[in-house]
Amino acid sequence: GQLVNINTSGANAVGATGSLLNINNAGTADLMKLLTMNSASTATTNSLMSLTSAVTAVPTNGIVRFNFNGIRTGAGNGFEIDDVSTTAATTMALNANSLSTGNGLAIATNVLTTGKALGVSSSATTQLTTAGANTGSMIDVTESGAMTAFTGSLASINASGANAVGSTGSLLSLNDSGTADLMKILTMSSSSTA
Repeated sequence: GQLVNINTSGANAVGATGSLLNINNAGTADLMKLLTMNSASTATTNSLMSLTSAVTAVPTNGIVRFNFNGIRTGAGNGFEIDDVSTTAATTMALNANSLSTGNGLAIATNVLTTGKALGVSSSATTQLTTAGANTGSMIDVTESGAMTAFTGSLASINASGANAVGSTGSLLSLNDSGTADLMKILTMSSSSTA
């Protein structure tokens, strides 16, 4: 059962733009949290938060949307996940196994200057090992299916804009700035015999 249950079963169609639950804090100087959820259980194997949608229409702003419309004047995260697991767990998994022509993940940042659309960093002090076996890689792209008509790319870098005057950058930059490093900058191998 549920301690709290909110249910609507009617045909809420045309004009139904309300919410089953609305949490609003109208105080512009308030510091309180809108919602706090906590579980002390160490044995649960269920999802602590579950959202299921059977929608087949095209969502205007996403089936789930986080809209941060305040202009932050300093650094900080709009969405943060802190995971203290030290095992082989995965902090975030995206499963789009039925997708054929869309995107598993789309990132759009249209006014970048010195920022990054995607940043991957690590301050690990121990070695990364066995990268060829999917262990210890900062970024790993793997295609394990036996494709019979593969004409695309596992990784593609494309610049299609008019990058003319003053464009002195690079589509791909590999830099090893450690003066005592012994690692390789680039390794390519193929096991094909055909």
